[in-house]
Amino acid sequence: MFKNLFLEPIHDLYSGVGFLAIFCASASHVPLSTIRCGSRKTAKILSRSEIMNRFLPLRKKSIKASSPRQTSSQRPQQSGSALIYIFIGVILFAALALVFARGARQGGGSIDAKTAKVGASEIIHATRNIHGAVEKMIQNGISEADIGFTNTVTTLAVNGASYYSGNPNCLDATCQIFDAAGGAISPQMVASAYVIPENDLGASDPMPGDSFPAIARIKDLGSAEIDLLWVTAGLKLEVCKAINDAFKVENPGGFPPVETALDATNLYVGQFSTATILGNSAAEIAGQEDFCYKFASSDPSYYVYVHTLLIR
Repeated sequence: MFKNLFLEPIHDLYSGVGFLAIFCASASHVPLSTIRCGSRKTAKILSRSEIMNRFLPLRKKSIKASSPRQTSSQRPQQSGSALIYIFIGVILFAALALVFARGARQGGGSIDAKTAKVGASEIIHATRNIHGAVEKMIQNGISEADIGFTNTVTTLAVNGASYYSGNPNCLDATCQIFDAAGGAISPQMVASAYVIPENDLGASDPMPGDSFPAIARIKDLGSAEIDLLWVTAGLKLEVCKAINDAFKVENPGGFPPVETALDATNLYVGQFSTATILGNSAAEIAGQEDFCYKFASSDPSYYVYVHTLLIR
């Protein structure tokens, strides 16, 4: 009996100290061997029931705080947010697909500088071929007033009708640039990637990418006579700028020069009579054999490449 009375307080003391050590270690996340709870001078021996009542709630609270769990009420909210994000993504994808489809139908939209440079090179090369054929005909004795440019590829209007009917002075195939018996050149439209959408133009306007002969006087180029020109119409802004860059023609403010528009009265029909002078308003193109410019007051902006076939 006396043995039990003596040992029971000691047993309670060691049990309490052991429990406190476990609690402090778990709360501080350190080994039991390095932890001390309380001060030796102020330590108070607590009964086993007091220890349980005081520290067990703290232990449960510590475990709950260190291991948060997602409640069932949060899961539906997160699932709803995910559905909203998916719905927004579907809408944005559909809008992007619509923009690309519209651009593909109309051939619209800007192009990068590398693509524009390729387009400019192709257009310039095709124009040089025509220039060479004209020079060959003149060397063969065909008059400059008799050269014909009749074809049904590069001379159509937006509505499909003929925009340029040809030179009535050319009476046989030998004076036709686009005939095997004459210049033996194949007419080529400019690729749709390099021209503006036809939807933006009037029905009687030249089809974007058309090429045809015209007459006008280029200021400070040759004499005061009217020159024979080759015009490529309806180019994109970037292609027009690339053409000017190729011929060292200034694009003021980053845009092609703006000059008087050419119209049906400027079409070449074997006569050299017009009051149109290019280079009066835009000093950048004066004296130039090759240049690209914007038709004044055109809306949408209408850009044309002009090459001088004959300087008179």
